[in-house]
Amino acid sequence: MDRFTRIGFMKNTGMSFQDIGLVLGISRQRVFQILHRKLTGQNATRERVRERDNYICQKCGKKWEKGMRRFDVHHLNGSCGKLSRSYDKLNSLLNLITLCHKCHMNLEEVSKKREKGKLSALQYLISDIK
Repeated sequence: MDRFTRIGFMKNTGMSFQDIGLVLGISRQRVFQILHRKLTGQNATRERVRERDNYICQKCGKKWEKGMRRFDVHHLNGSCGKLSRSYDKLNSLLNLITLCHKCHMNLEEVSKKREKGKLSALQYLISDIK
């Protein structure tokens, strides 16, 4: 169960923000922020995946720290980019994992897509010269 779900459950049982904070080892203000965050759509889904994975890369185990680049969220079913928008819903969290940028870029399917993009850009430039 991710942090957001646990806090929501505790709040629904009548616990105060301060009591929830004591149980989880965070401030009552942070409890309030987690429950009332302003993220919507893809951003909310991706942040929930990061929270579920405890801000840890699921490939190398690197822990995200404040000030670092946000970790990427990878689609296990192969959909990404424009095709992924229909998958970025709360009910599809099982198809998503948290990866640091280095691990995400080193995945075979991501590398192939990057190379394909570079090749098509190069072909466009060559055709423009002819």
